[in-house]
Amino acid sequence: MEDVVNELSDILVAGRSGEFVGKVAAGSNLTSLCPNPGLRVRPPASADPSAVRPPWQTIPLPLSDEHPEVVARLKECCVRSTFGRGDAVVHDESYRAGWEMDSDQFALATHWLNFMKTVLTKVRTGLGLPSTFQYTAKPFKLLLYEKGDFFKTHRDTEKNTGMFASLVITLPSVHRGGRLVVRHQGECFGFGGEGDASLVRFSAFYCDCEHELEPVTSGYRLALVYNLVASSGPNSAAPSADSLTAGIRSLETQLRTWTTSYPCKAVALQTNHQYSKESIRGSLKGQDASFAAMLSGVAKRLFSEQANPLVLDSGLCL
Repeated sequence: MEDVVNELSDILVAGRSGEFVGKVAAGSNLTSLCPNPGLRVRPPASADPSAVRPPWQTIPLPLSDEHPEVVARLKECCVRSTFGRGDAVVHDESYRAGWEMDSDQFALATHWLNFMKTVLTKVRTGLGLPSTFQYTAKPFKLLLYEKGDFFKTHRDTEKNTGMFASLVITLPSVHRGGRLVVRHQGECFGFGGEGDASLVRFSAFYCDCEHELEPVTSGYRLALVYNLVASSGPNSAAPSADSLTAGIRSLETQLRTWTTSYPCKAVALQTNHQYSKESIRGSLKGQDASFAAMLSGVAKRLFSEQANPLVLDSGLCL
């Protein structure tokens, strides 16, 4: 019994610390939090170093069919989208169709940096990144998809050393279709599928997830893409969808053994936050909430056809 107790204790403590709390993909609506991006764009730099680069142009949002001159101004600064195939960068519109520009071709208002701090907090919670794990969001591309554009199933390659995930922020752009679908080991997550004059949302997913963008059926889908990169330091090991799901699968194995061998035994864990008897029955905070949600999902998978022996009592006991 002691071995089982120790193994279950170790993996629960690891989960509570955030090692595998979260999902392989996460997203939410940011409309109420989002300021005006203040988007400005410019054409790519000329190959001639002596050439004067054209000035920045403001792109008012939302992007829509009602303002074709704005769309035309944006496209003038874009190129048709490419993707990696082996060591080559290719343009193949049977696999990916769309428009893009590099990060040195777009700029955002200074208050966007403060907004990104809020976004990264939500990303940390959604992907289950430990509080000690430090990372940054590096601007990568501005993507424009119009009617008929799409991107078939693929995985993101590492664009920066330490890159572990991608972050997509869809800007106000009126469109239908263009749903982002993320898959990993039988799990499937869908984000978007339509956008209106004010809607802003984010989606984030680990690099080892497969994902695709379904065809846009009308309008224009405009999105910023960031590479999420682990900072150097003692807690800089880059997480992945595989490591997240491996931790959860290990927990499932240990809990199955525990509930089969010792059905009358309870396991108690101390929460990261302090709660009163009243507040703990309301809502848990931060990592406690993420951990409880993960345990609830494990319980549903393990015991969907029987009484659930994993009962979260006041956020403290299993």
